[in-house]
Amino acid sequence: MKKAKRIYVLILSLLIAFSSFIMLSTYYGRESQTKFDITNSMISDFYASFILYETKQVDPTYEYLTFTNNVDEVTRAAINKEFQKQVATRAKEIEFNGDILYHFTNTSTNKSDIYTRKHKGEYYKLTVKFDSEGNVTSTGNNLSFYDFDLVREDLSDQLVDTYPDLGKNVVSINKPKNISLTITIPKDLKNAQTRDMLFYNEHDTSLTNALLAAAISMILIVIFVLLYPLEIVEDINPYKSVKDWYFFGHVIGISIMVAISALLLMATGSLGSSAAYSELKITTYAFPLLSIMSIAIIGIAVSLVTFGIKYILKTGLLNYLKTKTVIGAIVKNTQSTIHDIVEMPISKVTKKQIAKIISTQMVIVLLIILLPQVKIVGYSYFNDLNLYRRLWFTIWLLMNRYAKIATVVGLVVYGFVLYHWVLKAYKDHQENYHKLIKQAEAMSEGDFTPNTLECHQFDDLRNAMNDVSEGFKKAVDLETEAARSKSELITNVSHDLKTPITVVKNYTTLLETTPLNDEQRQYVAELSKYTNHLTSLLDDLLDIAKASSGKMTFERVQLDIIALLKQTIVENNEILLSKNIEIVENFDTNSYMLKLDGDKTYRIFENLLTNISKYALNGTRFYVDAVSSEEAITISFKNISASKMNFNEKEIVERFVRGDSSRAQEGSGIGLAIVKSFMEAQDGEMEVSVDGDLFKVMLTFRRK
Repeated sequence: MKKAKRIYVLILSLLIAFSSFIMLSTYYGRESQTKFDITNSMISDFYASFILYETKQVDPTYEYLTFTNNVDEVTRAAINKEFQKQVATRAKEIEFNGDILYHFTNTSTNKSDIYTRKHKGEYYKLTVKFDSEGNVTSTGNNLSFYDFDLVREDLSDQLVDTYPDLGKNVVSINKPKNISLTITIPKDLKNAQTRDMLFYNEHDTSLTNALLAAAISMILIVIFVLLYPLEIVEDINPYKSVKDWYFFGHVIGISIMVAISALLLMATGSLGSSAAYSELKITTYAFPLLSIMSIAIIGIAVSLVTFGIKYILKTGLLNYLKTKTVIGAIVKNTQSTIHDIVEMPISKVTKKQIAKIISTQMVIVLLIILLPQVKIVGYSYFNDLNLYRRLWFTIWLLMNRYAKIATVVGLVVYGFVLYHWVLKAYKDHQENYHKLIKQAEAMSEGDFTPNTLECHQFDDLRNAMNDVSEGFKKAVDLETEAARSKSELITNVSHDLKTPITVVKNYTTLLETTPLNDEQRQYVAELSKYTNHLTSLLDDLLDIAKASSGKMTFERVQLDIIALLKQTIVENNEILLSKNIEIVENFDTNSYMLKLDGDKTYRIFENLLTNISKYALNGTRFYVDAVSSEEAITISFKNISASKMNFNEKEIVERFVRGDSSRAQEGSGIGLAIVKSFMEAQDGEMEVSVDGDLFKVMLTFRRK
């Protein structure tokens, strides 16, 4: 790869050197010749205008133009006035030039106009004479022949081009008559502009060939860069850096190099005329050096442009425009901004973000409107128009200018109106959006009342939410009805069973007072035991049915929750000790007053202690912790299970649910369900967790 890079740099350098050699050999192949030439100078028409202007000054009867008979007086007057203005403007460039001395004389009246001063050193002199027929002759030292007729024809052609409606041969410029003009120009010029415009170097005649040779060399560079593998070139600086620039960076960078090269070429030309005029010896070294520098910069610029085109074709024009141009970056950022705002929740959209969208749109529309109207109108083009066209052109410029101003003002007004319109629309959207949010919040709290408010663009969503709400309401009603029916069934069954059980219990009591043998007494004891258990089960069923249906009454009073807990532990301590379970209490002796139902809260603690006595591992510890905070008091019960806990924490608190390995134990399976129902009825919470063999119940009592 390194070798390929070196080969590329070497070949490119050789091509640039070849370009320099070809251009220099073509340009400097002829011997330099320098002379003063008015006819071929850059301001020959200024000299012609100066002669016409001075002729008018020394001969008031002289008329600039002659028209054919088909030109009306108004048109003649307008053209004469405009032509006089142009002649005067150009003539003053010569008249007020400090280096150009002149002596203008009307040979028939001897009227003169003179600007002269004493000359120091050598000077150039040119004398131009017009006889009575307008024939011109010129003489002078070291000066080329001044062909006034040729220049006058050029002025006439310009006049015809300015007023094309007149046609050719309709207007012509009159020749001066009986006029003598002597122009003197010192060799020691003060004005460099005069020198550069009047002197010319005959190397200029070979400049076209030199530029053609350079162009051919540049084409060779283009072909070379196109053919050389891109993966090698793109890893060589400056190409490696240039490929990551934005498009404007390419344009600016290459433009700077071309501008520097152009400045060097201009410097070459300026030095050329200066050296040719003053016969400096540095030209032999300065010209080739500046030319080589210029060609090298142009060659590098051409290779960069070629590489850029090749790189764009490889990456894809559309992809390049998106990723490597300023406009692409603006479009990408604009899309990203608008996308972020569009995707943002309506409730979070702010005025600033709306203003950002509108401002972006205004800038884009402004660029679209104004860029096609950017025009460069040259002064020479304006001067080339006839009077009427110039008038209309001026009106068009004014209209164009004020049209742009009106466009900008209209765009600002449009943006202002659009901003307030969008802001109002967003406020309406937000208002309707909040209506739906409130409906959703109400649904989450169990309020399924249909939303009848107008939501406009969200009406379909409102209707869908109403349908969902209606479905939820039906489902909740069905569930409520099912729960009510279930509770009623349990209550009815419990009541129906309680009467026969009471009868059985009474007969059992009578049997206990009857003389019986030992075996009979054992049967009666077992019957009494199970009758009491069945009575307790029916009481539990009635309690849970009432709690679930909301029919159970809770008489809340201020009580000390810790004192009640201690009382419950003391009264149930016997059943825990029978299983050799040690109680570990972790709470202080402070009083924590809460508004609770004492009997129901005692029942909560009793059910948990009973549950521990049934399912805890014998010979283990049972922990009771109490933690107080500003919002609540949390009491936790922890014990080690005697059996493997193969149940779900959520299912274990449901009614009639027990672990599979606990089926052999006495119990109804509704102890934890009663605890949960009583806690929720008193605005508390119950949470069950299982960690291996550790069973934990947390009770949270709210202070308020």
